[in-house]
Amino acid sequence: MDWTVEFSARLAAARDVGVVRVVSLSVTDLQIRDGSRGARAIADALAQHVGLRPLGHGWWSLSRMEARAAVSAALERDLAYAAECMSATDAIAFADEFLGRFGPDATFLTNATFPTAEEAKSTGWRGSWNPLTNATFDVGVFGVGRGEATLLWVEDED
Repeated sequence: MDWTVEFSARLAAARDVGVVRVVSLSVTDLQIRDGSRGARAIADALAQHVGLRPLGHGWWSLSRMEARAAVSAALERDLAYAAECMSATDAIAFADEFLGRFGPDATFLTNATFPTAEEAKSTGWRGSWNPLTNATFDVGVFGVGRGEATLLWVEDED
Protein backbone atom coordinates (compact mmCIF):
# COMPACT_ATOMS: atom_id res chain seq x y z
CA MET A 1 0.00 0.00 0.00
CA ASP A 2 1.15 3.52 -0.81
CA TRP A 3 2.29 5.13 2.46
CA THR A 4 0.32 8.29 1.68
CA VAL A 5 -3.04 6.48 1.88
CA GLU A 6 -2.51 5.27 5.44
CA PHE A 7 -0.81 8.52 6.51
CA SER A 8 -3.64 10.62 5.00
CA ALA A 9 -6.29 8.54 6.76
CA ARG A 10 -4.62 9.00 10.15
CA LEU A 11 -4.12 12.70 9.46
CA ALA A 12 -7.77 13.22 8.45
CA ALA A 13 -8.92 11.48 11.63
CA ALA A 14 -6.67 13.70 13.75
CA ARG A 15 -7.47 17.00 11.96
CA ASP A 16 -11.15 16.79 11.14
CA VAL A 17 -11.53 20.31 9.77
CA GLY A 18 -10.58 21.62 6.35
CA VAL A 19 -8.89 19.55 3.68
CA VAL A 20 -5.49 17.93 4.03
CA ARG A 21 -3.83 16.37 0.99
CA VAL A 22 -0.76 14.18 0.97
CA VAL A 23 0.52 13.07 -2.43
CA SER A 24 3.84 11.51 -3.40
CA LEU A 25 5.06 10.67 -6.90
CA SER A 26 8.30 9.64 -8.47
CA VAL A 27 10.00 12.60 -10.09
CA THR A 28 10.29 10.55 -13.29
CA ASP A 29 6.47 10.18 -13.36
CA LEU A 30 5.97 13.94 -13.45
CA GLN A 31 5.79 15.73 -16.76
CA ILE A 32 8.03 18.74 -16.33
CA ARG A 33 7.53 21.20 -19.14
CA ASP A 34 11.00 22.61 -19.55
CA GLY A 35 12.82 19.38 -18.71
CA SER A 36 14.25 21.01 -15.60
CA ARG A 37 14.97 18.90 -12.55
CA GLY A 38 15.07 21.90 -10.21
CA ALA A 39 12.91 21.73 -7.10
CA ARG A 40 10.61 24.59 -8.17
CA ALA A 41 9.89 22.97 -11.54
CA ILE A 42 9.22 19.64 -9.80
CA ALA A 43 6.91 21.31 -7.25
CA ASP A 44 5.02 23.04 -10.06
CA ALA A 45 4.65 19.74 -11.93
CA LEU A 46 3.30 17.94 -8.85
CA ALA A 47 0.98 20.86 -8.06
CA GLN A 48 -0.46 20.74 -11.57
CA HIS A 49 -0.71 16.95 -11.44
CA VAL A 50 -3.06 17.18 -8.43
CA GLY A 51 -5.00 20.22 -9.67
CA LEU A 52 -3.20 22.95 -7.76
CA ARG A 53 -1.77 26.15 -9.22
CA PRO A 54 1.95 26.25 -10.00
CA LEU A 55 3.91 29.13 -8.47
CA GLY A 56 7.11 29.23 -10.51
CA HIS A 57 9.38 31.71 -8.75
CA GLY A 58 6.73 32.28 -6.05
CA TRP A 59 7.94 29.34 -3.95
CA TRP A 60 9.80 30.06 -0.72
CA SER A 61 12.63 27.71 0.26
CA LEU A 62 12.63 26.18 3.73
CA SER A 63 15.27 24.43 5.79
CA ARG A 64 14.27 21.06 7.26
CA MET A 65 13.57 22.72 10.63
CA GLU A 66 11.49 25.46 8.98
CA ALA A 67 9.56 22.77 7.06
CA ARG A 68 8.91 20.95 10.35
CA ALA A 69 7.58 24.14 11.92
CA ALA A 70 5.45 24.95 8.84
CA VAL A 71 3.84 21.51 8.67
CA SER A 72 3.16 21.33 12.40
CA ALA A 73 1.71 24.87 12.46
CA ALA A 74 -0.60 24.15 9.52
CA LEU A 75 -1.85 20.97 11.16
CA GLU A 76 -2.17 22.22 14.73
CA ARG A 77 -4.35 25.28 14.12
CA ASP A 78 -7.13 26.27 11.74
CA LEU A 79 -5.73 28.74 9.21
CA ALA A 80 -8.74 31.07 9.45
CA TYR A 81 -9.42 31.35 13.18
CA ALA A 82 -6.37 29.75 14.81
CA ALA A 83 -8.63 27.28 16.63
CA GLU A 84 -6.75 24.20 17.78
CA CYS A 85 -7.28 21.26 15.40
CA MET A 86 -4.92 18.87 17.16
CA SER A 87 -2.38 19.01 19.95
CA ALA A 88 1.05 20.48 19.27
CA THR A 89 2.54 17.09 20.17
CA ASP A 90 0.45 15.30 17.54
CA ALA A 91 1.14 17.98 14.92
CA ILE A 92 4.89 17.69 15.48
CA ALA A 93 4.68 13.89 15.32
CA PHE A 94 2.91 14.08 11.94
CA ALA A 95 5.44 16.66 10.71
CA ASP A 96 8.34 14.44 11.78
CA GLU A 97 6.79 11.42 10.09
CA PHE A 98 6.29 13.41 6.87
CA LEU A 99 9.85 14.79 6.93
CA GLY A 100 11.21 11.33 7.73
CA ARG A 101 10.37 10.37 4.16
CA PHE A 102 13.20 12.58 2.90
CA GLY A 103 16.95 12.17 3.00
CA PRO A 104 19.39 14.77 4.34
CA ASP A 105 19.77 16.46 0.94
CA ALA A 106 16.05 17.06 0.40
CA THR A 107 14.71 20.43 -0.70
CA PHE A 108 11.60 21.90 0.90
CA LEU A 109 9.36 24.60 -0.56
CA THR A 110 6.23 26.39 0.56
CA ASN A 111 3.81 29.02 -0.66
CA ALA A 112 3.85 31.04 2.55
CA THR A 113 5.71 32.85 5.24
CA PHE A 114 4.71 31.69 8.69
CA PRO A 115 3.82 33.53 11.88
CA THR A 116 5.72 32.93 15.09
CA ALA A 117 4.27 30.38 17.52
CA GLU A 118 2.69 33.16 19.60
CA GLU A 119 1.24 34.93 16.57
CA ALA A 120 -0.23 31.65 15.34
CA LYS A 121 -2.38 31.41 18.49
CA SER A 122 -4.13 34.71 17.80
CA THR A 123 -7.15 34.94 15.55
CA GLY A 124 -6.43 35.10 11.84
CA TRP A 125 -3.45 34.27 9.71
CA ARG A 126 -0.35 36.34 10.42
CA GLY A 127 1.74 35.24 7.48
CA SER A 128 1.55 35.87 3.76
CA TRP A 129 0.96 33.36 1.00
CA ASN A 130 0.49 32.71 -2.69
CA PRO A 131 -2.65 30.54 -2.98
CA LEU A 132 -2.57 27.25 -4.84
CA THR A 133 -6.29 26.54 -4.41
CA ASN A 134 -9.61 28.39 -4.36
CA ALA A 135 -9.88 27.90 -0.60
CA THR A 136 -9.88 30.99 1.60
CA PHE A 137 -6.59 29.82 3.10
CA ASP A 138 -4.14 27.19 1.88
CA VAL A 139 -0.64 26.38 2.93
CA GLY A 140 1.69 23.43 2.83
CA VAL A 141 5.10 22.02 2.11
CA PHE A 142 6.55 20.32 -0.94
CA GLY A 143 9.52 18.06 -0.39
CA VAL A 144 11.81 16.82 -3.14
CA GLY A 145 14.34 14.11 -2.42
CA ARG A 146 15.26 10.46 -3.00
CA GLY A 147 13.70 10.69 -6.46
CA GLU A 148 10.26 11.57 -5.06
CA ALA A 149 8.20 14.72 -4.94
CA THR A 150 5.76 14.86 -2.03
CA LEU A 151 3.29 17.46 -0.83
CA LEU A 152 1.35 17.95 2.36
CA TRP A 153 -1.27 20.62 1.74
CA VAL A 154 -3.86 22.15 4.08
CA GLU A 155 -6.92 24.12 2.97
CA ASP A 156 -9.27 25.92 5.37
CA GLU A 157 -12.31 28.14 4.82
CA ASP A 158 -13.35 31.33 6.57
